[in-house]
Amino acid sequence: MDHYFALLWQFEQVHVGRSCLVGQRRLNGTGPAIAYLDNMIKWHVKEWAGRWLDLRTKMEAQVGVVDDPHSLTTFCDLVDQIDPGNEHVPPLRALIGERLSQQ
Repeated sequence: MDHYFALLWQFEQVHVGRSCLVGQRRLNGTGPAIAYLDNMIKWHVKEWAGRWLDLRTKMEAQVGVVDDPHSLTTFCDLVDQIDPGNEHVPPLRALIGERLSQQ
């Protein structure tokens, strides 16, 4: 579980950093930095988006409910920014909605 959340929180930190760069784009011309960041992480983000649901299903079979909807929402937001229209995001968001409604 520690490794799972460490990875999830790293994606959150990337999302925060990217959001800061986007917010400064008009003031400081951060467009090239955003493009570079997106280029460097796009493969990783797409790859994890494709694996996340299966990974969570296997983890929950072993340890029970995984309380990650807030961090997973941020991951989905990052995927939407880096790879708009990614086919793996809607099932993840549906899972998040189910979890939040159960709380």
